[in-house]
Amino acid sequence: MSDLQPSPVVVAPHSAPAVHHGTRGLWISAAVLAGVAMLLGGRLLTPVPAYADVASQAGEFAALTTDAGSDDLLIVLDQRAEALLVYHVKNQTSLEFRGREDLRDLFIQARRAAGR
Repeated sequence: MSDLQPSPVVVAPHSAPAVHHGTRGLWISAAVLAGVAMLLGGRLLTPVPAYADVASQAGEFAALTTDAGSDDLLIVLDQRAEALLVYHVKNQTSLEFRGREDLRDLFIQARRAAGR
């Protein structure tokens, strides 16, 4: 029989993992992206204002004006006839009739466009 002697086990002392220079850039990029995400996320939570300049209601009629570029539009809701009447305000001195839309037809078109 042979004499077998156990060989000594050499244990290396625990060393810190190597830090790669590319890791720092990744952390900076992640921090920048997180900041941008928080900034954009905050903007999504703020309410968006409606831009009707003047709105009024009298009896069966509601009216509002809105900016249409160089002039304004006057939109009148006739609740009894269930219609929208659109007028172009020229130079703040006169009205030009632009059209009439039936509300039922508008809602049917909107539902169709939405795929319902």
